[in-house]
Amino acid sequence: MTEHDLAVRFLLEHAERTAGRTELLAFGLAVFNDELPQVWDLNAVGVDAVAATLTADALDGEAERLQGGAELAHRHVLVTDDAGGGCLILGMRALGWSARRHVVMVHRDEPDRPADVSAVREVDEPTIRAFSEANLRLDPSGFSEEAIRQILDQKGVATRAGARFFALDSGGAVASGCDLYTDGRVAQIEAVMTLPEHRNRGLSRAVVLRTVAEARAAGHDIVFLLAEEDDWPRDLDQRLGFEETGFTHVFMRSMAARSAAMPFRGGL
Repeated sequence: MTEHDLAVRFLLEHAERTAGRTELLAFGLAVFNDELPQVWDLNAVGVDAVAATLTADALDGEAERLQGGAELAHRHVLVTDDAGGGCLILGMRALGWSARRHVVMVHRDEPDRPADVSAVREVDEPTIRAFSEANLRLDPSGFSEEAIRQILDQKGVATRAGARFFALDSGGAVASGCDLYTDGRVAQIEAVMTLPEHRNRGLSRAVVLRTVAEARAAGHDIVFLLAEEDDWPRDLDQRLGFEETGFTHVFMRSMAARSAAMPFRGGL
């Protein structure tokens, strides 16, 4: 199994570990968290293999059965089958879904230049939660108070699944941070954020490189992250030594006004 295969399998397995309940499907897995229904990553349909019978109409119907049946205000499908997901794009868009590709990037090389990581520290869940709240309240999209509460509660869900958190202070407070999800062999770096007033100073670079080093020291064979196909962090990730291995496909449709908690970089 390739590094890419292990990384995308990790996405589904991590979703299962953090789920409140699951439903096994012929083509993958549906996960639910009834206490946090607005967190899209915790209420999603994961597809690991697109068979010939899984058309856009069939997938739309299954999402409606599963997520509509759970009275969710969104529909969210992650397809880790790169080629199969690509075949679904036109059909899903015709049915009113948005379609995005996330780049799977595995850390393989040295960074283009070193960074001082000495000040990056591992922090507890309350610390990263407070930092995440500060970022959410600055988001121009405007999350509802309930969505903010739920996405912050997701940090507790991740903690119970073994997540670790890393941060870098500036001016006596956390200015940049990220999450590290793990199964003991594969590690995913997620939710890399820096407060706007501290950007363009290399803080994210330092946080990510320290987190990679910690993951390696803990014995992980693979360290990866997801990047938006058309967003600027993809270029930074390449400079930090991450190599693109393939894509996942994310299909989404909101059934109500925007209030759901969307992921920063992606995932199930």
